[in-house]
Amino acid sequence: MTSRRPPNLLPTLLPPPPPLVSTPSTPSSPPITWRLKERMKTVSVVLVLCLNIGTSPPDVSKPPNSSYLECWFDPSSTSRSKAREAIGQVLELQYLKWQQRAKYKQSLDPTVEEVRSTCTTMRRYAKSDRLLFHYNGHGVPRPTSNGEVWVFNKNYTQYIPLSVYELRSWIQTPSIVVLDCSNAGVLVPFFKGGVNGEDEGEDVKKVIVLGATSEGEILPTNPAFPADLFTSCLTTPIPIALRWFISQNPLSMQNVHPTAVDRIPGKLTDRKTPLGELNWIFTAITDTIAWNTLPSLLFQRLFRQDLLVASLFRNFLLADRILRSQGCTPCSVPSLPSTWNHGLWRSWDLAVETCLNGLIRSGVLQDVSQPSPNPQASDMYSIPPSMPQVPVPQLLSPGVRGFITAPFFAEQLTAFEVWLEFGRGRREVKAPEQLPVVLQVLLSQAHRVRALVLLRKFLDLGPWSVNLALSVGIFPYVLKLLQSPAPELRQVLVAIWAKIVAFDGSVQADLVKDDAIKCFILHLNWGLNSSVSSDVASAASQRVMAAFVLAAIIRNYVPGQTATHKANAHLACVNLLSSAELDPGAPQEVREAIENRVPPRFRLWLLICLAEMVSNFEPTQRDMYKQDYHLRLYARLSDSCSAVRAAAAYAVGKLLGGKPMQQYDIISARALVGACDDASPIVRYEATVAIGVCVGKYLNTFAVISNQMNPPSNGAAMQGDDDVGADLIDELTPTPTNPAIENLSGINNMQIDPEVAEEFAFIFTTLRGIQELDPHPNVSSAANQIVTVVQKRLEYLQILEHKGQTPVPELTEFSTLPPQLHKMTSMQTLNSGGGPNALQPPTLSKTLSAGVIDGHDSQVGMMFDNSFPPTVHKLPVSGFYEWKKASYAYEEDPTDNDNCRAEWLGDGDDADDLDPLSREGALKTYRKRKNEQKNHLAKGLAAKYAHLAPKAGGGLNKNSDDERNYELHNVVDDGESNGNSNKDGSSSKSVIKMDQSAVLDNESDMTSNLLFHPYENVLIVADDFDGISVWNFEAGKKEKFFSNQNKDESRMTSIDWLNDHILVTGCDDGSVRLWDNLINFGGNGRPDGVKLASSFFAAPDMNAGQRGSGLVMEYQMNKSLICAGNSSSVRVWDVAAEQLSGQFSTGSDVCVTCLTTACDERLGEGGAFGQDVIVGGFGDGELKVWDLRERAGGGAGGVLGIGGGQWGGGSGTGVGRVGGGSGLERGRRQYDDVEQMSFTEHASWIVNTKFTSFGGRFELLSGSINGEAKFWDLRLPRSLRNLDIQRSPMTAFGVHNNIPLIASGAHAQFLKILDLDGDTKNVIRYHEGFLGQRIGAVSCLAWHPTRLLLAAGATDPFISLYSQ
Repeated sequence: MTSRRPPNLLPTLLPPPPPLVSTPSTPSSPPITWRLKERMKTVSVVLVLCLNIGTSPPDVSKPPNSSYLECWFDPSSTSRSKAREAIGQVLELQYLKWQQRAKYKQSLDPTVEEVRSTCTTMRRYAKSDRLLFHYNGHGVPRPTSNGEVWVFNKNYTQYIPLSVYELRSWIQTPSIVVLDCSNAGVLVPFFKGGVNGEDEGEDVKKVIVLGATSEGEILPTNPAFPADLFTSCLTTPIPIALRWFISQNPLSMQNVHPTAVDRIPGKLTDRKTPLGELNWIFTAITDTIAWNTLPSLLFQRLFRQDLLVASLFRNFLLADRILRSQGCTPCSVPSLPSTWNHGLWRSWDLAVETCLNGLIRSGVLQDVSQPSPNPQASDMYSIPPSMPQVPVPQLLSPGVRGFITAPFFAEQLTAFEVWLEFGRGRREVKAPEQLPVVLQVLLSQAHRVRALVLLRKFLDLGPWSVNLALSVGIFPYVLKLLQSPAPELRQVLVAIWAKIVAFDGSVQADLVKDDAIKCFILHLNWGLNSSVSSDVASAASQRVMAAFVLAAIIRNYVPGQTATHKANAHLACVNLLSSAELDPGAPQEVREAIENRVPPRFRLWLLICLAEMVSNFEPTQRDMYKQDYHLRLYARLSDSCSAVRAAAAYAVGKLLGGKPMQQYDIISARALVGACDDASPIVRYEATVAIGVCVGKYLNTFAVISNQMNPPSNGAAMQGDDDVGADLIDELTPTPTNPAIENLSGINNMQIDPEVAEEFAFIFTTLRGIQELDPHPNVSSAANQIVTVVQKRLEYLQILEHKGQTPVPELTEFSTLPPQLHKMTSMQTLNSGGGPNALQPPTLSKTLSAGVIDGHDSQVGMMFDNSFPPTVHKLPVSGFYEWKKASYAYEEDPTDNDNCRAEWLGDGDDADDLDPLSREGALKTYRKRKNEQKNHLAKGLAAKYAHLAPKAGGGLNKNSDDERNYELHNVVDDGESNGNSNKDGSSSKSVIKMDQSAVLDNESDMTSNLLFHPYENVLIVADDFDGISVWNFEAGKKEKFFSNQNKDESRMTSIDWLNDHILVTGCDDGSVRLWDNLINFGGNGRPDGVKLASSFFAAPDMNAGQRGSGLVMEYQMNKSLICAGNSSSVRVWDVAAEQLSGQFSTGSDVCVTCLTTACDERLGEGGAFGQDVIVGGFGDGELKVWDLRERAGGGAGGVLGIGGGQWGGGSGTGVGRVGGGSGLERGRRQYDDVEQMSFTEHASWIVNTKFTSFGGRFELLSGSINGEAKFWDLRLPRSLRNLDIQRSPMTAFGVHNNIPLIASGAHAQFLKILDLDGDTKNVIRYHEGFLGQRIGAVSCLAWHPTRLLLAAGATDPFISLYSQ
């Protein structure tokens, strides 16, 4: 099975959930049709036999040698009365085999009144259940075209007609009618509603009719079969099927008398005997034929709603096959398609032939050519042995030696397995016809495990397969099998149930009723004590599925929560999360070993399971607090996996959702406030929504705090018309339908505790900060909803006060709230979209209680959605469970730690496993091929221009005064090229000349950043504010334009690619946004627009609008994003985990202007330095190098492992990482002793730095704003050489990745292209053309990584492209 990863999209609106990531883009799930609306049972059976033994009806002429057996009984063997009674008794016994709990009533050769009395009596007994009416009309005339059947008068001298309409009024509905008579089809229209087609409503659909013949046909009279052949097919299908098979196959069954089948040993109900196995095979085949032929709803109604009806219709398929061979066509209501020639009947014939031949060869069946002396002796016929005229001999022993079990089920399982391997991948492929057979195989102990494994594979195909399997009827079987203690069954069953509950959560009631919860609780520890390493992966997957099923069982289902509480399931979950409470100083190996017991996806579902256990369920909530288990939820807010952190926030929010527990609620809210700074927007959203739950519990308190934090101007009064206020009062007046606010008047005498107020003020301030500043619109929207709710509650309370309808005591002092609250009001207005900006309520002169003791305010908060006018916003809700449930089927191996990577990142290890014909697979294949081409082009480009590499002698000695003056004279003056040649006289380096190839009008004030895509014809252009343009530079066309959604007039200061398809943008407020779906990728991209994949504050201590570099970034191939800028720290973010790996101090008060690392594909695995060597340029000209590698003895090591003494002269020292944390962050480096080295030769702002490897030398190149470039060997304390590029300020500086060329741009409106020896190749001042105007002041430069192509942006709208 191919691994599938769901596409990662972001919805544009909130609500509905899920808030941040959409569900997988699969075909819409099929409607849940497997569960019957109502189950029925047949409790009354009326047997009406009009036999008139010895007298043939006047309209039937029977041949001399015709069939005579009725219910396998010979009427001539006894008197008429006894024969009639015996036949009635046998027919009742035959029906008893199919329905033992029904009440039976015989009516033998009855009158109209007897039929009426019997039917009405049995209908009263049946009540609303089904009644079966069996009519045998072998001794009366055929039914008439007027819709009449015949019975007798009291003296049996006349045939009396009985109208079908009268009969239907007696038996009523629901009912099933069996008509074993000639011309039965003529009555069908009367059961459908009448001769003229008039409909009688839904009752007609509750009538089922089975007729032996169609209109105009008479019953068969073949003496080889009973006279009631139709009834025999319905009640005793195996003997009639075996006899018919022998008669139809004279070649293979030669010399076998039809009655020889009566000596087949065993019982129909014992599948281990030959007779029982034949009955089992027959049931599987007829079920499969019906399932493959009938519409799904009709199959459910006829074969799954009622056990007796299902048995009769299975046997009716046999009757259709046999009676057609005798010249009759059975009929039914509802009508069924023809099944008599279905291919599976040949499988039945093969099974019968195999069984009979096996019994004959083994000697079990002897003298098969002779008729059986007692044909009714077998268990197949139900003839009572007490009848004196039918002596019954002793049956053969059921234990048959030498009997070989028929290979039918094994062969069908093999066919199903072949379909799973080869047939499922075909488009528009039909469902496997063997699925009902798999259901029957579950009854076999020998094949059960194999059948379950194949069933699990089938359910993996998607919701449609689950719906099909449930429609077939696997539900009661797999529910019963949960009671089996066999471990080989348990692990397969858990996987099956995971698929079932993912498709239909309503099965939770059935699982709780059958006490199946304990099975899944025990399964949470599956394999944890196993010493077999090969079982680790499967055991982890089993535990994830068990947690998922438990969460689905108890979600919003109080009986499920009660059952799990009694079974202490919450204790089992928190014990598995116990590693969260390890001492942070514990050895890393110990921590990792314990954490590996609960891989990320298992932790996620354990937390979701705990969340559903505590959701509005007080007993479990109190246990969690009493045992301090809530601390483990808080600890998981710092988990290494972002999805686990989001689940922890979701769980804490559910824990907050009960009755007020002030102390614990404040602690939980405080923990959530910390999670609001997470790098993952999903975590921030869940934390914000969970804080909203706390706000809802203490809504009055937050309303008062909101008023005090935003006091209006002096003398402000309630604004608005009094009538409007009165209308609002009327809308909010407590009523029986609006009880949420009825307790307000009872809680006004209590004061807000200052400590509580301070805590809540801190929480509310956090919400305001999220509302205004969070870079993700969904998160800020959620906070805006919460703040709006608080404001609306405040407005409502003010109206009450203004109208004087609720007297409130005066506030004695404003100091009721702590004075420091006045300092928490930096955000005076709500400026988010849709926020109540204009609302500036007056100060409350009176106070309201927080209601934290008696819970009244909690009631207000919990019922808030129904208590306010519909125009008021509601508190945001979490869609986390629905999202994770929807994506559950698409997740990979739960033991893979890579599963905790950000879902939008892509490029997982499973890329090669994707179906190349799918959109995701085609995109992966395309990108992989293009990356290989890119690497090949890069190598070819480097080889082509290798002659431009620096000379072995290091070039001119630019450190000497003479050569410096030479450079100033020849290079700087007027910006012209010096035109000097190599010292060896070669002029090969002077052949590079780049001309303007295109000019792009971006229609913006200026360009701040440019970025080429590595292999697509895409150029990203960022303007001076928040506009991003996606250009096809080959076509000169702007393909997309979108806003970066900057806050507070912040500006973009850096852009970069993540994995060649995610664009990351950095702003001077410290925020980072990641954009997906920018590029079409050869037609394999998604057709929808640009999507915001993620956003977070990479440098929270930055403020927008500050002078300086803003935010600068460097992305490494190891999924690390290094961020610095107008901040005192350098932060390393794990992009895959959406978490801060660590941070260290810059050791300077000046901003970082640029960052670079030695992590580059063309330098190999980190080049000669390694990806942990970071170089930063500063605004004062200082260069600093930080080495994050750990020493062997602890701490960090020097660059390249040599020259350690040089690091001692650095001007700054590293500091430890901040934030502490729970120590769960596996793999994080503790940057407590970062080694750093400083170079101070530059005297001004460093524009850019770049590692190079041209000429086989690994060097660092830096350029400063004063026009100077320097080359460094980090092992040496001084620069190797320097180039004086220009006199005017150098505003842009770039180095090509694969060609030894430098480009510099000046504010003086020119740009230069040089090689690394300082030889000028181009000086460009004007746009090309007849009247080419002067280029603008250069603001940014970008080299294409695999082409000789340069893009230059300026302080005007134009971007110039230059190529050779």
